[in-house]
Amino acid sequence: MIWSGLTHLRRPSLQFAERRIRQVRTHTFAGNHAVEVPSTLSRLLLPGIETRFRTLRTSDQQHLIDVAGSLSRNGAGEDLVAAGLLHDIGKAAPGITIRLTDRVAKVLLEYLAPGAIASLALRERPRRFESALWVLARHAHSGSDIARQAGYNERVQWLIANHERRDLIDNPDLRRLFAADESGDRRPAR
Repeated sequence: MIWSGLTHLRRPSLQFAERRIRQVRTHTFAGNHAVEVPSTLSRLLLPGIETRFRTLRTSDQQHLIDVAGSLSRNGAGEDLVAAGLLHDIGKAAPGITIRLTDRVAKVLLEYLAPGAIASLALRERPRRFESALWVLARHAHSGSDIARQAGYNERVQWLIANHERRDLIDNPDLRRLFAADESGDRRPAR
């Protein structure tokens, strides 16, 4: 299995909190405009994955496009750009709406009780009231599974599965994905 558990969770820093506040602002003020995937990136959406991509909030779609575009402009290889374009695809869960309150709850739990998020992510199924939080807690693992089912190679799957694993910062591709993911949150809200 590509996913190696959630032992990577740690207490967030002030920069982490600032980044999360920017994310809240971006998601709060995002419009419902159509998001266009540039042709340089749309070729990386294998058959069947674009439908899943389009079920994400428009702000999530735009974030993924921004991350992949940044990686592409900075000379990243195709696997890394594809992982940038899909790293949050696990948030696209059929029948589950992830609200701002769910995102805030996850961030607060990561800070106040990281073990609770890890425990939730390891459950096979969520309780009814925690479905969206469960999706958020598992999105890296779920995204990796979605990429595998769509036919992406193991490198893309691994990058998606580990895109929140700060303990793997020594991996140069993962470090580039972290940087692009964080800089993608600095876009002005639409």
